[in-house]
Formats: sequence, structure tokens, C-alpha cells
Amino acid sequence: MPTGIPEMIRTLEFVKEKPHMFVADNPVTSMECFLFGFRSGCYANTDINSLKHKNTIDEVTIERGWHFSPVPVSIEMRKRGLSDEEIIEELLTIEIEAWRRMESLVVKEREECSK
Repeated sequence: MPTGIPEMIRTLEFVKEKPHMFVADNPVTSMECFLFGFRSGCYANTDINSLKHKNTIDEVTIERGWHFSPVPVSIEMRKRGLSDEEIIEELLTIEIEAWRRMESLVVKEREECSK
């Protein structure tokens, strides 16, 4: 059973190439809203475990040198001096890597279940 994750990753890679097509006047907030809606749609239309995905996002975020916090990581990025474009790039990089890891987890889980 396909997960749809490769298509999700391709979509995010397209967004990363042309972010101006997906954000409005406040680009960082718009991208955060876009990613929230994107995730919600993915969770609603697949059997992806949203908690596992959120944990994966947190892991990637920390590995990339950001702190875990209940506030958006973009606030820390801004404090470190990243521009809107750099923040959007980093948010999408984190999201894409998290989906890549989810694909690996799903494949592994399915292999274990079929044994």
C-alpha cells in the first residue's frame, strides 16, 4: 500500500523552489500556516501517525541546531539573524527531511508487519 509520502516530498520541494507562489505579505507566518495546513491534509488523507511525524520534525529541528520549544522555531531563527527567505528555506528543509524519515519508518513498519 503506497504512503503518498514521495508525492508529498515532491510537492514540498516545488514549494521550496518557488516559495513566493505560496506565501503572502508576512512570508514566514504564511509559510508556517501553509505547512500546518499541508500536514493536516496529509494526516487526513493517509494513515500517517501525526504524533510520530511531529516527533520526527522535532528530531530534525534539534539535529539542525535549533532548540525544542513550544513556540515556533522561526522565532529562534529570527533571533539568530536569519532573513525571511532563509527562515522559509530552513522550515522547508526541516519539513522535507522529516517526511523522508517518515517514509523510511513506514516502510520498515510494513516490512515488520509482513513477517
